[in-house]
Amino acid sequence: PYNAMGLEMSSNYDERTSIMSFRAFFLYFNGLVFMPFIYKSCFWFGERFPIEGVKPEVAGVRYTGIVFGIIIAVVGSIPAIFCKERYAEIKQESVPFLKAVKETLSNKAFLILCGMMFTLLTGAMIAVSFMTYIGISHIFNGDRSLNATYVTYSFIIGGISGMIGAFFVNRYGKKFGKKKILITSIVVNIFLCMGSWFYLTPRYPFLLLTYALVIAPCQAALWTFMYSMAADVCDLDELKTG
Repeated sequence: PYNAMGLEMSSNYDERTSIMSFRAFFLYFNGLVFMPFIYKSCFWFGERFPIEGVKPEVAGVRYTGIVFGIIIAVVGSIPAIFCKERYAEIKQESVPFLKAVKETLSNKAFLILCGMMFTLLTGAMIAVSFMTYIGISHIFNGDRSLNATYVTYSFIIGGISGMIGAFFVNRYGKKFGKKKILITSIVVNIFLCMGSWFYLTPRYPFLLLTYALVIAPCQAALWTFMYSMAADVCDLDELKTG
């Protein structure tokens, strides 16, 4: 519902980009304000509130999960209360399931966008897991605390870079078009990920921070335009199927 409501807030092609770039701005604001402290808080809680028979970092994860779960529950309810649907009163006839599936699978633009989202999200989840492992075991030689410090700095740098990038994503997306900027950001992301072969090295751990600085604006473009284009694809579907 959260994502769907965001798509319904405007029917204007460019205004959707503005809405999603504004969302991306606060996504990275969250990365700047909260994310840097999550990893460190696991160690902090674990050391100060130990649980018998449980490793300190594991206990810290439990406490941190509870704290941020409460924050998410409170903050996440705000859109549900204050955001209004444009067409909440419109009654739509139900479509049989098989017919709906057939119409959906016949929408080429929708399938391309879904494939892109699936690929990027899958890759991102795998990459995040490996980055943590590589940081601890390879770059920092098992020093989890030092790795947590660099993760904190990378979130701060990435948060600031992503917030600035969201502004330019909105501006140049309207100027050059969503498709061109989206393709450009995908290509840049690919080359940055391929470059991990060179910058994930214990000799120059500061390169992790450089990576966060550069990739954050590209990811801001990805999340902005993928969701903005999802609304456009829905319009295309309505045009074809009514």
